[in-house]
Amino acid sequence: MSANEQDIMRQAIVKELALNQINAVLWNKAATLSKGDDLKRREHYIDLRMKAMQETVKSHVLKEIKADFARKNARPADFLSAKDLFKK
Repeated sequence: MSANEQDIMRQAIVKELALNQINAVLWNKAATLSKGDDLKRREHYIDLRMKAMQETVKSHVLKEIKADFARKNARPADFLSAKDLFKK
């Protein structure tokens, strides 16, 4: 991931924090990692959230690739296999 893409993601996460749209699970995990330091908690949260966002993007891209592959490799609707010939 490029530095520019990371900056964009970081800005989005900072905006989420400003709007109090916090992922509670990640926020609690950040609290555990920061050992009570609020500044470190915020940085840990941002790191955890960036990793979560990257995984979401990867998952979405893989899903799109699989769907595209399925579309490109689907047999035509008018294709009849040998099995289709014997169906009633």
